[in-house]
Amino acid sequence: FQKERKRLVLEAVEEESSQASPEQIAEWLKSGRDRPHRKSHGKIGFQDLVKMVSTKWKNLSEDDKKVYKLMAEGEQIRYKEQVQAWKNLEEQRINKEKRAEHEKKCTAVFAKTKEDTLL
Repeated sequence: FQKERKRLVLEAVEEESSQASPEQIAEWLKSGRDRPHRKSHGKIGFQDLVKMVSTKWKNLSEDDKKVYKLMAEGEQIRYKEQVQAWKNLEEQRINKEKRAEHEKKCTAVFAKTKEDTLL
């Protein structure tokens, strides 16, 4: 979807040469960044874009789909790793808070016991 969207948007930008030069387009493609925000390119709506991409996807051969399926699989693995790393960090943070609270309670109990012993 991203590649097809990028291609369609680039076609729209190329049609309007006053907006971007070929050098600017090439630089944007090499940078890997999202295009700068603007209200709309006015060439194709989101629903039409989705219909066009889904039609092209349905017409792709299985060999051509393999590339995209492998990319999606890699992204899914990366996502799961990132979620697991976040969960681990969150769990460590919660455990640290629990330890601090426990130490606070223990300190209060020991201080009270010491106080009672001295009386």
